[in-house]
Amino acid sequence: MRIFCSPSLSSLVRSVLTMLCIGVTATFLSGCRPKPPKDIISVGKMERILYDFHMAQGYAECTPHDSVPTDVYRYELIQAVYRKHGITEEDFEYSMAFYCSDLQTLHKIYANLERRFEREAAAYGETNVKDVYSDLSADGDTANVWGGQPIMVVRNSSRENVLSWHQECDSTWLPGDVLLWRFNPQPFSSRRMSIFVADLVVNYTNDSVRAAVRSSSSSSVVELRVPNPDGWTPRSLSGHLYVPVNSNEQEQTTLAATQIMLIRFHTQKPFVAAKDSLTATAAADSLTTDTIDADSAGRDDERRLSPDEFRQQQPVDQKIDIVKQKPYVRQPQQGRRRMQPGRVIQRKRK
Repeated sequence: MRIFCSPSLSSLVRSVLTMLCIGVTATFLSGCRPKPPKDIISVGKMERILYDFHMAQGYAECTPHDSVPTDVYRYELIQAVYRKHGITEEDFEYSMAFYCSDLQTLHKIYANLERRFEREAAAYGETNVKDVYSDLSADGDTANVWGGQPIMVVRNSSRENVLSWHQECDSTWLPGDVLLWRFNPQPFSSRRMSIFVADLVVNYTNDSVRAAVRSSSSSSVVELRVPNPDGWTPRSLSGHLYVPVNSNEQEQTTLAATQIMLIRFHTQKPFVAAKDSLTATAAADSLTTDTIDADSAGRDDERRLSPDEFRQQQPVDQKIDIVKQKPYVRQPQQGRRRMQPGRVIQRKRK
């Protein structure tokens, strides 16, 4: 049995199938992101907690407190933050473990925090609150060419304590380019700051390698610069963020690298290939030399000479040596009689 559909009915069927495919795709994509459990701290509250958390860490590092060790002072301030928001240290660490698995949401939280820090710093009279590299694009002599994740998270536990990235260079990279990898470390620890190590490795087209390594235990901005005094052309870049493994459960630390930038500085003009040997030979050839006199070069009243005129103006030796030759006399041949002019020899017929 055949079923015939009218054009309007077939278009309706196609529309239903299209909507079904869109719904299935949306459901699949939404299922790729982790769903927050019920006991997870909400995004808005976590943003307010992190603001107070980092303010307490900064205050503990910058405020002089000779009578109390820095780690103890930091611990007391962060515990006060937990009491302010009505949570425990276990609640905070449990929620942070979830948000570290959802880097997109964590990146949005820190983007809001950075704008809030800038506004409050400007309100207190701070003039240089904005990062000098924040408005860089991917073009220009100084460009932000970072192509990785906007945020990186590592823990001082096994299999989670190191992250690596790799990036290839294209034709926009020039000889002599200088590289700078920078990020803002955000540690989550109420007891003491964990030491972390970051490195930047640059591979060049001539198979040479340069690297920069830095270790730190503070929340100040980390910058790794690789100079290029020899004018080499970068081919690829790679980097690592590493935290030593700690088996002590009470000293588990999470480190988030935010505001990640990979800044490329063009320090030289674009490379121009040298002329080949044929061009260099032609430039030095006498035929390509200008025949205008050096004293008359650049004056409009002088006319360029043609090759014939130039040849005629060359000095010529006026002395001519003429050698007279003797007249040619033909010698008579032996055995033959020389015929007299006007004489006719008649032969007799037999």
